[in-house]
Amino acid sequence: MTLYDVLGVTQHADKDTIKKAYRDLAKKYHPDANGGDSSAEERFKEISKAYTVLSDDGERIKYDASLVNPFAGQQGFNFDGNFSDLFNQFFGGDPRQRRGQNVTVNMTLTFDEAYQGCRRTISTGADSFEVNIPAGIKPGMKLKMAGKGHVNPYNPSAGPGDMIISFEVLHDTRFVMRGDDLYVQKNIPWWDMVTGTKIQVETMKGSIKVTVPPNSFNGKTLRIKDQGWPIYNSNQRGALMIQLNSAYPSLNEEQLQLVNELKDKIIGLERT
Repeated sequence: MTLYDVLGVTQHADKDTIKKAYRDLAKKYHPDANGGDSSAEERFKEISKAYTVLSDDGERIKYDASLVNPFAGQQGFNFDGNFSDLFNQFFGGDPRQRRGQNVTVNMTLTFDEAYQGCRRTISTGADSFEVNIPAGIKPGMKLKMAGKGHVNPYNPSAGPGDMIISFEVLHDTRFVMRGDDLYVQKNIPWWDMVTGTKIQVETMKGSIKVTVPPNSFNGKTLRIKDQGWPIYNSNQRGALMIQLNSAYPSLNEEQLQLVNELKDKIIGLERT
């Protein structure tokens, strides 16, 4: 267990967070508040020791170095009081000069939100702010919010890190996304497939009328440009891909007779 664990804080906690954690725990485990309970007294000593080290910048830096190199102070470890040299040995540089750490946030959007773009509020615990999510977000995409990450606990003036938002997008039963294109299926009677017709098709922007050409076939796909997914960071869109499926409604005797008559006429024309 580390000293950070003793106080119940992360290794990147700032001094105010460490102080608050110490005060809350010290109040809870102080011997005067626990009737001389020996276990509470031992816990109080651990808490006090952890705070003594972590509240002192120099001691905290040396302690963090020992977490990286458990052999600190032994043969092969040289420390002459120069903290920059110490961190060059074990961290590849002085963390007091670095920006704070990045923060990763997972965000789930509905299909419509990802298509249109939206505005969301993000809370980091200590702060909250609104984010404009641009149109065209896809599952797995990441968006960087500069300067919205952690502050360097050793040197707040070094600048905060960034916030990285990782997106998931919920499915929509109407559409299937493939790249920048949206796919839909449309069932139409087989005779409309043969003779051609006009059909109403739902898009993400509303209903449109689409022409089905004569002599179409089951599985034929119609491509409607600029009705697909917004292409991120551009004014372009993919296409809407409409897959035609033949429907075979039940026919009564009279309708079947007409079909047979039509079939005979077609066969007769093929023979001439």
